Amino acid sequence: MDYKRTMCILSLLHTIAEGDNKIKLQDLFKQAVLSTNEYQKLKSLLESVSVLNIDGEAKYKECEAVLSKALSEIDNSSANIKNIVNTIEQIDNELSKNESLLSSPAFFDNDFPFVSSKTATLYSEFYRYLANCICYYLASQFGIKSLENLTFNYSAGFRSLSRLVNQKFGDELISSSQNAKRLPWIISRISYYGDNIISYDGYKLEYTNLSLETFIKNNSPNEFGRVSPYMYYSKQENSSVVFAGVGNIIGVDLNEALSLLGSQVVTDIPSNTLRLGFEKNNILKCISDSINTNCYCISPDNLVSAMNSYEISKIVSQRRSESKCIICNKPVFGRISCKEHFSISSQQV
Repeated sequence: MDYKRTMCILSLLHTIAEGDNKIKLQDLFKQAVLSTNEYQKLKSLLESVSVLNIDGEAKYKECEAVLSKALSEIDNSSANIKNIVNTIEQIDNELSKNESLLSSPAFFDNDFPFVSSKTATLYSEFYRYLANCICYYLASQFGIKSLENLTFNYSAGFRSLSRLVNQKFGDELISSSQNAKRLPWIISRISYYGDNIISYDGYKLEYTNLSLETFIKNNSPNEFGRVSPYMYYSKQENSSVVFAGVGNIIGVDLNEALSLLGSQVVTDIPSNTLRLGFEKNNILKCISDSINTNCYCISPDNLVSAMNSYEISKIVSQRRSESKCIICNKPVFGRISCKEHFSISSQQV
């Protein structure tokens, strides 16, 4: 027997029944309503949503009232079931609209009355990851100052995270991205020599108008490995190119970039601090070990300066131990330099 016929018979019997029979019919009616797909679907929807604001709380209470009314009004059963169907449609439409907005690539400032609990959990994780990505990008391309107006609450729920990332982080990203784009850079090996400088094999920094992707592609992608999202190293030992990248060099991993907020971020490698003897693909750890933290944001200029400072210190130490002029590498006796370079070396060492 279908629902309509059952409700019709129960309603008719309820009008003429008295005492215990009336109560029993009311119980039968409740069981019939509880077993309907409509009632179960609306109940399931309410159990699967996360209420986010006052409007959501009001709608939730309205839905509970619809279910309560359907169980209690035996004489208006058909209309109440239709009301449940309409309420289900309203909630489905709201959830669908929210899902569509959340999955769009654009930032937004909309507020949600409710979303599915599964969506809230999924996007809470996503917004934490997106916040890390934005921090990493801003620091690498525009420096630590671009993070000054940002904070992050690790215990925040979905609603707070959505508003924080879409508004505060999104605004900072859009605002900073209007600035001039950073040019890709290349760090190459070079030999320094001359009458007035210490001759040594070091490094030079050059900027290029080519995009980083184009540069890597033009030099065979298989020759390069990735150090970080915006930095590559050459796998070829005989290649003049050592590193290529764009923007600053960040020590933390992408999924830990929020640690750059409110921290004492190192922005300069002090002279004679960098300890090399490293594998090129491990340069980030080499820097971290040298300055005792991975919370750094340094420019490629500073890295090249630190690398050259290391090479100069190494070659000077080696030449002194071998009794050679620290400038031109000629043998000397009892001095740090030959007669020709004595006055110069006394100023540089």
